[in-house]
Amino acid sequence: MKKALLFFVRTGISGGILYFIFSRSDLNLQDIVERIRGIQRGSLYFAVAAFGVVLLLGSLRWKILLEAHKIRLTFPRMLKLFFIGLFFNNFLPSLTGGDIVKAYYVSKETSKRAEAVMTIIVDRGIGMLSLFFLGTGAGILNLNKPEVRGPVLTIFVLLAISLISILLALNQRFLGKISLIRRKNSNPSRIRVLLGKLYQAFYFYKSCPWVLVKAFFLSLLLQATIIVINYQIALGLGAKDIGIAYFFLFIPIVSAISAIPISLAGWGVGEISYKEYFRYVGLGGGISVSISLSMRLILLAWSLIGLPLYLFHRAPKQKEVF
Repeated sequence: MKKALLFFVRTGISGGILYFIFSRSDLNLQDIVERIRGIQRGSLYFAVAAFGVVLLLGSLRWKILLEAHKIRLTFPRMLKLFFIGLFFNNFLPSLTGGDIVKAYYVSKETSKRAEAVMTIIVDRGIGMLSLFFLGTGAGILNLNKPEVRGPVLTIFVLLAISLISILLALNQRFLGKISLIRRKNSNPSRIRVLLGKLYQAFYFYKSCPWVLVKAFFLSLLLQATIIVINYQIALGLGAKDIGIAYFFLFIPIVSAISAIPISLAGWGVGEISYKEYFRYVGLGGGISVSISLSMRLILLAWSLIGLPLYLFHRAPKQKEVF
């Protein structure tokens, strides 16, 4: 009952934000639909193909993190779970909701359940951190432009918070002060045991930094490709006068906002974020919202691969997993 209520609340939030966006006098839904339908075919084909590369890079990044824990799924099986999670992104909170589903299924594939789940969390964290690094680089290039001073400050703060959070998470002395993770209790609760296992799975990566380095640089390539896709879509929609550096500055912030689990699949939140941030450089709301919706449609098309994979998914046999 509670889960159903949350689903409807988030759906309502998404619908409310979208209604607010399209009820504005500067936006017309029919014009946006026509603009998307009229996108240059070369830009569209590039975006769809490049998004396939993004998904391949994402699956390889996850594979690196899994193998660090000696969790050796066959690549086809890992790719299957990856697409199942991608499909469920369409129905769960924020743009990262499918990670919950992916974590559930990968935990069924191995006895190292805490480690398997932690790979999902670390994978997502590395993705966001690499985005913030790219955004910070763009912010440094735009320091002398007063019109984007707000976004530049925002991306600097996001990177600082991320780095501080990582340092604190790797500090066992600091975390030892948190009651839920303390080990001194001779009869710990189930939640404390679970959190302890998850933390040990996370802390393990400190012993293999090169795994994180490889995953991070792969993630930089992945996130840069996503940003280039956004830029190419903008060109295809007719936005010829905005530099790509602004996309490297704004997309990381928009992605961070869209990851907040207050709406269904980030609907509404993402659109208004595109509109408000690209407004800093004079891009019309119609084009910025069209970019966001075009990205969603491409993601939706690729995610549909996960539907038949989910419908025909079966429990693994031991020989398939290792």
